[in-house]
Amino acid sequence: MLKSLLIRNYQSHRDTQIIFSPGITGIVGRSLTGKTAMLRALNWLIYNRPAGFTFHSHFAKTKKTAVMLVLGDNTKITRSGGDLKAYEIIRPNKDIPILFKKFGRDVPEQIRSKLNLGEVNMQN
Repeated sequence: MLKSLLIRNYQSHRDTQIIFSPGITGIVGRSLTGKTAMLRALNWLIYNRPAGFTFHSHFAKTKKTAVMLVLGDNTKITRSGGDLKAYEIIRPNKDIPILFKKFGRDVPEQIRSKLNLGEVNMQN
């Protein structure tokens, strides 16, 4: 289960937090308010797509781009860009986060298995 999503400096999102409700969450709003950017941010974290760094906000300048997903068990999974370009897992009640710096185009297996999400879970 997904609890929340935090988006920083990703396209039109400077600092956005979304709290998911149990079951199905629908995201609605007027045009040009960042709905599609939210889905792109999720895809970047879940599937490591899009590649490159074109999604970094123009207003962020040197600040880090990051997307964090908090799961039902309070595990935090973060995908960051810029200089770091890494995935990180922060497990509840654990002192040391697990950091993945060199992972190529595929999402690290520990991240993929913890997320346990597939195409049926993400509908555009």
